[in-house]
Amino acid sequence: MKSYSRRSFGYLLFLLVGCKAWISRDIRSFRLRPLYDSIVDAAAAYTKENCRYLNVKSLGVDYGLVRTGLAVTSGYHFEPIGIFKINVTDSIVDYSERLGVDQIVVGWPLHKNGSVAEQTNLTYDFGVCLKRALVERLGPNIPVLFYDERYTSREAVALIETRGDTARPGTVDAHAACLILESFYR
Repeated sequence: MKSYSRRSFGYLLFLLVGCKAWISRDIRSFRLRPLYDSIVDAAAAYTKENCRYLNVKSLGVDYGLVRTGLAVTSGYHFEPIGIFKINVTDSIVDYSERLGVDQIVVGWPLHKNGSVAEQTNLTYDFGVCLKRALVERLGPNIPVLFYDERYTSREAVALIETRGDTARPGTVDAHAACLILESFYR
């Protein structure tokens, strides 16, 4: 399959929309169907090449000493699951098994300037414990990745309040986990 640049993909998409309008508008233009199909195939190939998380199911974790928020994604659809207060590692492994996740993304709490905080070390220990539990129950195929989570809790509170809801502590952590996944996928 031929490789296309982002600019040529934009032209292909423009042609795709135009050809579809012609085909649906004029029954006699069935001759354009092969062109339309080739443009659709090129767009699908471009998407498959450049969207590395298209068929990946990820579990996002916002680890905290009091509450841990979880979110899941399938492709590019992000959804908060909820929070856990006890047996966090076992609960995450259970969810990983039940949902069939491909990777786990744990929020990496750093200071504003990017330096390591006390919570960063605790989160690292949690990640190592989680990986050990995953290997014991599900094997070594599910990676545990760390990703910068600065300001996700504040963003989650702002997001919840803009929807007109009140920012309850449990919903904030789950939405923060969702935001960790969203920024990881960008």
